[in-house]
Amino acid sequence: MYSISKINSLKSAVPIFLKDNLVYLRKEKKDFLSFYSNCGYTNELIMNNTSLMILKLCDSVRTVDHIVEHIYSMYPTVSREKIFNDVCQTLLNFEKIQLIEWKEGNPIMMYDPITVSEKYNLQVASEIDIRDIFHFLSIDHSNSDIVFWGQSVPSNFNKEINIRYHLFSRKGDYFLIKNYEQKICGIIFIAVGNQIRNPVGYIEFCICPKEIFTACLKQAIPIFKDIAIKPVSKIEIVIPSDFKEYDLIRQELLLTGFNQEAVLRGEIASGIDASIFSYFLEE
Repeated sequence: MYSISKINSLKSAVPIFLKDNLVYLRKEKKDFLSFYSNCGYTNELIMNNTSLMILKLCDSVRTVDHIVEHIYSMYPTVSREKIFNDVCQTLLNFEKIQLIEWKEGNPIMMYDPITVSEKYNLQVASEIDIRDIFHFLSIDHSNSDIVFWGQSVPSNFNKEINIRYHLFSRKGDYFLIKNYEQKICGIIFIAVGNQIRNPVGYIEFCICPKEIFTACLKQAIPIFKDIAIKPVSKIEIVIPSDFKEYDLIRQELLLTGFNQEAVLRGEIASGIDASIFSYFLEE
């Protein structure tokens, strides 16, 4: 899921235990504990005593390296490298269910903003952007240049709990288009498919100024390939033939490097055709 270089960036990161989100904890047999997070999208979970100790060491002062040293002192026969990797994976799992946050953001998930024009830059969303994403998706964007909603986007996609779920479950990534005042002016959301072999990334929705759509896609796609929870073989977007900006978005996709891979005859509601545009990723 993460490269070694990305994992290593956690060494100096400082995790913070969100105690209020651990709403239930009970000892079970064989040194296991059942617990419940207040994140809103999990059921009862299980962890061991070492995981609980790691969680309690997240005191907003200790770095990951300090936590690793503490655990290593308890298990000196285990290689430090293995302990480091296990501690990092445990912390990343705790982050997914909102039991920890990072003092200055998760360095694995942070990318420097990429300039796409004089007015805009592109950023990968993190937990600090959740409220701004919620507000942006709650307003009308019908007058924006390119506004596309895929057929699989649920009606409650803009709820804060669903935004959190996508970010922390790593089921998809929000690419934020911001102006020089750091205000969100557009979003491209790419989700990972459920295929076991050769997973596909899907552009599920996008709201983007026309003049930078191609530039944003060209930057977002390689980043998504790098950070996706599973290795993806291609990026797809399915456009209904009755989409009002069909010709415009088709032209922009072809300029980006997409191919019109197939046409689905009468596959959409009311017998509407749809075109599959695909961007094939290099190994």
